[in-house]
Amino acid sequence: MDPHEASSSVDRRFKLLEDEIKVQKDMVNRLMDSEPSVDRRLRLLEDKVKLFKLEDKVDLLATFDSNTAKGEDASLVHVLNDSSDEVHPFPVMIEDDSAPVKKRAKKKRKKKMKRGASTEVATWGSGRRVFTKLIVGLVPIALLFSLALGQGGIIKIKETSPLRKYLATLKSDSTKREDEGIAAQTPSLLRKQQSQKTADHARLMQSNDTQSLNPIIPSTASSVPPASDSRPPSSPSMIPSTSSPLSISSSSALTQQTCQVADKETCGCANVLFDDYRGTINVSEENGEACIPWDSDMITNFYGFSLPTIFPDHGLVENYCRNPGRLNEKAGCISAGISENGDNEHFCDVPICDPCSCMPECGTPNIEACGCPSFLQAETCCGDALDVASCKCGYLKEACSKSLASGSTDFCDLAGEACCEASGAPYCQCNMFEQMCSENPSDIICGLAADKCCPRIDPATHDNFVWGDEVICKCEFYTYVSNVLGFGRETQLLRCAESKRVQNQSANRKLGEKTKLENLYKDTKGQYWFNNEGWETDSEYCNWYGVKCNNDNFLVELKLRKNNLTGTSCWRCRLDFEDLITLDLAQNQIELTNSSGLLYNRKMEYVDLAENICSGHVDVLQFPALKYFNVSHNRFTSAGFKRFNLAYNTIRNVDLSSNYIALDASEIFLNIPPTLEYLSLSNNNIGGFLQEKFPRLHFAMANTSVSGPLPDFPNTAPQLRYLDLGNNRLTGTIPADIFKLGDLSVLNLAGNNLEQSIPSAIGDLSQLRFLNLSSNSLSQTIPIKLAKLKDVIEMFDLSSNTLTGIIPVEIGSFNGDVLLSGNSLVTPAPLDLCFSEGFDRINDVMMCPPERNALREFYYSTKGQEWTESTNWISQYKSHCSWYGVSCDDSNKTVTLDLRSNSLSGKLSEGIGVLRSIRHLDLGDNDLKGSIPTEIGLLSKLSYLRLSYNKFIRTMPREFQELSQLEFIHLHGNSISGMIPFPQDAQALANQASFISDCGVPSMFEQTLRCENCTMCCNSQNECFPTEPTELQKSGFVGYLDFTWAFFLGLIGGCCILHLASFMYGEYQDRVRARSMNILPSALPRVADGERDNKYALDAIGNDSVYMFFLGTSWWGWGFALTTLTCQIAILYVFVLGSEFDLTNDISDLVYTFRCPKDTDSCGDTSDLDWRGWLAFAILMGAHLLKDMINGSKMIVLSAKKRHSTHKRLRFFFGGMFLIFTSLFALFVTSIYNKAIATSNTSIIENAVIVLFVTDLDEMLFRVLMSINPRWVSKDETETGDTGRLDVLTIENKEMKGRLDVLT
Repeated sequence: MDPHEASSSVDRRFKLLEDEIKVQKDMVNRLMDSEPSVDRRLRLLEDKVKLFKLEDKVDLLATFDSNTAKGEDASLVHVLNDSSDEVHPFPVMIEDDSAPVKKRAKKKRKKKMKRGASTEVATWGSGRRVFTKLIVGLVPIALLFSLALGQGGIIKIKETSPLRKYLATLKSDSTKREDEGIAAQTPSLLRKQQSQKTADHARLMQSNDTQSLNPIIPSTASSVPPASDSRPPSSPSMIPSTSSPLSISSSSALTQQTCQVADKETCGCANVLFDDYRGTINVSEENGEACIPWDSDMITNFYGFSLPTIFPDHGLVENYCRNPGRLNEKAGCISAGISENGDNEHFCDVPICDPCSCMPECGTPNIEACGCPSFLQAETCCGDALDVASCKCGYLKEACSKSLASGSTDFCDLAGEACCEASGAPYCQCNMFEQMCSENPSDIICGLAADKCCPRIDPATHDNFVWGDEVICKCEFYTYVSNVLGFGRETQLLRCAESKRVQNQSANRKLGEKTKLENLYKDTKGQYWFNNEGWETDSEYCNWYGVKCNNDNFLVELKLRKNNLTGTSCWRCRLDFEDLITLDLAQNQIELTNSSGLLYNRKMEYVDLAENICSGHVDVLQFPALKYFNVSHNRFTSAGFKRFNLAYNTIRNVDLSSNYIALDASEIFLNIPPTLEYLSLSNNNIGGFLQEKFPRLHFAMANTSVSGPLPDFPNTAPQLRYLDLGNNRLTGTIPADIFKLGDLSVLNLAGNNLEQSIPSAIGDLSQLRFLNLSSNSLSQTIPIKLAKLKDVIEMFDLSSNTLTGIIPVEIGSFNGDVLLSGNSLVTPAPLDLCFSEGFDRINDVMMCPPERNALREFYYSTKGQEWTESTNWISQYKSHCSWYGVSCDDSNKTVTLDLRSNSLSGKLSEGIGVLRSIRHLDLGDNDLKGSIPTEIGLLSKLSYLRLSYNKFIRTMPREFQELSQLEFIHLHGNSISGMIPFPQDAQALANQASFISDCGVPSMFEQTLRCENCTMCCNSQNECFPTEPTELQKSGFVGYLDFTWAFFLGLIGGCCILHLASFMYGEYQDRVRARSMNILPSALPRVADGERDNKYALDAIGNDSVYMFFLGTSWWGWGFALTTLTCQIAILYVFVLGSEFDLTNDISDLVYTFRCPKDTDSCGDTSDLDWRGWLAFAILMGAHLLKDMINGSKMIVLSAKKRHSTHKRLRFFFGGMFLIFTSLFALFVTSIYNKAIATSNTSIIENAVIVLFVTDLDEMLFRVLMSINPRWVSKDETETGDTGRLDVLTIENKEMKGRLDVLT
């Protein structure tokens, strides 16, 4: 048959085979669905398909090819069913782990291979394509068997296999995730296994002393035992994929250094366990069998994952040897044959690359002796780093170290450039290589360090303040290397000799000290100095201002501080003086450069250039004898120390604060001198982390940008006295053993990010004067132990944190400032703290309620410790609303303060005015002294005020009138004088006891207290009387005296009316009688009855009274009677004055019958006078005075009779009026006087008798006259009788004449 036709026939047969496979596959699926038992499915499949062995594949193919040639439509199933032996569709993966079985299987394989060789030659040529397609077609059959029989029936992999263990773990952790999702991550187990395997091989390679320089090392050195750990490698994706040797040179400094990159197509790097190999080797090194493709279904079904998906970046393509995930010691694959390990995992014979061309995993050290691996890491691993320069620095420093170990400086320049790229320190490379020299001194590394630390610089072009002379610098460097490191050579000593020669040249003073000073004067505009005494003369310069010389007249001290030196280009300022010890040019405006020759001042100990305009870099330790160095408040951008400088062992004090230094803290602290006691770096742009080396006594680094945790000062600098790290970015906690800083006086950690609690150990710092921990994130409570600082602390600042809890009471005893704002502390603060003038929240009404403060002040001013009751008063935390006698409203405002009868003494404090909401204030019955404060007028809501029974003095403040809400005021029982201003727009006073003061008499003052609006006045005997007006006063009279005049007028008017009425009544009777007699009234006969009338009048007025003289015509009698009447009225007038209701007049006899007890708000009348007393009074007065009033009225009536002469009628009228007047006036006086002073029923009678005794004065005087000369009275009586008879005769005579006239 033609080959082409045979091929077509095979294709058709193969198509039929594929269809048959699909049918068998569907049948298997139906059987599996109908029978869930695995064992049942296995039996059904075994009945349908007979397994065949790989050794019989040639017979099978020959049979299949023969049938094809005959044109028979034979199927694969037919062939399988007709086969007498069990034939496998794929190479057998033997399950039995026993050695005999393995050996028999191996022998049988070899035998079959030999036996089938001839048959294959005969039949294989025409059936090659058929076999290929057959094998491809048999793969699905194997897949069906794999699904049916499980994962152990086709491939044999030990459970201890790293790959199987890893995938089993991955499967158990990720059963619900897709392969793509799993591949997107790098599991921790894989990283751990990779790290372990890489470390194992690294130890192996490190132990190999000899390394081949060829790019490919023979495979005989490929065995890798387990080894130690190493740093975890980074992601496999970082492995370079260069497939050919590559020459890398990224800097001009590496012009002759070429690093070959291993060709990953031809070899693998042992340091990564051949994980980087990407060649095409695909056979087992053990038996030469071909590897199974990584993406085959058999491998996928066995492991449960697609390995290329799990390891997408490990080159799992085709069937090439690989070590995915570095899970094995070297590259390998899965082959059909059984390896010596008893499974199907095989190692491959992959060549080993030259170690110097192999880049270690990113982040792992270079264990080779050459520097190229580290260099390759620097070029490859740092592209995506956050800090590329730092990343390259680490790798290139390692490369440099490798080169130096082999005697070259390759990579060192690159390392210096990379490490110092981001550093602003000019001495960065100096520090780096000097450190390398110190760690491993050698000629090459120390020489390189000397070149970096002591470069050759042209002073004319370099603008740094101080840089140094190359020879002098190297001399000091090699001296340090020799003395400290014990390493040095003769050539280095020659350099030191050269250095001394240069110094001696400098010491020749070619310019002369005077010339240098003159140039300084000119360049700094000396004519404008504040003091330039002597500088413009030719005198000895030792006498110039600011200049001091030694005994040899050489300059040793130059002090021109704050002298207006100016100059930005002081190029001629040669300040190199051999004996100069002190240089002080601070607080000027000068800029010095390295051309100033300061370097050659080898004896200078004190340098102060603060507050100038110097700039550039400052090398602090350039002066060998330096002790004090201050260049603060300048414009320096960098500064630092060199360990090899001689001043490294002499410097004590360095101040670099307030400049523009922008360095990393590690660069500054790298070589900090051990003798340094004072260091200030505040107000710069320094960043990075603080180191563990600090000055011994004083360290200030505030207002910079340093970050990281707070260093362990208690153990690294236990002698610190001053620590200022405020306003930085420090984190972490304050060390609990800070008490070790026993001499610390200043601690400033404000403005950082410190967390957690404040250590109570700070309270043990007995010398601490200044503590500032503000603006951090400190939490929890303020330790009570901090109260131990009360005797020394001057500043205590914990503000702007997250502190909680209460403020310890003891902090209230601090004498300095206490700043606690910006926290969440419990309010209120301790009461004593609110009276500290330095407390920042003293005006915070929540932290320090003003009313509580005012009450505390009130407590101490009134000697609260002596009070009878003071429960909760001045409690440090309790609200003032719980204090005894204090009541508050819902807003905790004081509305009541009642401390009556509580033994208060002292003075009433001005702070009382803070209680603006108070309505009830009762401080009565205490012993308060002094004046009432004017602040009481601020209590605008006060309605109840009781200050009675104290010892207040002076006048009432005018502000009292502002209390318009007052309804109750008790001020009596004090010594207040002057006038009490009544509140404006005051409320109506409810009762007599509403407003009481000491406005009564007698008073202890010459001028009685005036209180126009008081409702009751009390006197000095604590007797009180209401000030309400009397009924008489309500009628419009000012007092009884005014009423007396009205009484007199009314009495006279009444008498006149009575006289007129009597006269008119007589006229009426005359008219009636005349009408009855039919005569004129004038013609009526007058009966002469004068004698009888005289007798009647005399009896009415009294025969025993001097008032009888009013009936006579004797002038002396009238005079005596009027005198008696005047005396009576005067005496009664005294009683009228004594009866006045004038509480401010001592003349009044008014009795204060009211008492206002100390324990009540009301006052009571103590008078016992009642209606019975007044009844007795009325009876007594009526019995005694009624007769005189009746007789007086009769005399007035008698005075109206026409039968008497006019003179006689007048005598009758006045006699009767005077009689009525004395009687009624006596009654009036007795009544008002008893009303004023009578306090009992007996006293009213007593008072009445006294007044009645006065009314008998006329009778008593008459008896006196009778005793003196009775004839005076008899004569007067005869005259009165004769006069009466004459009057009668006269009247009768007139009547007779009238009648005669009528008759005629």
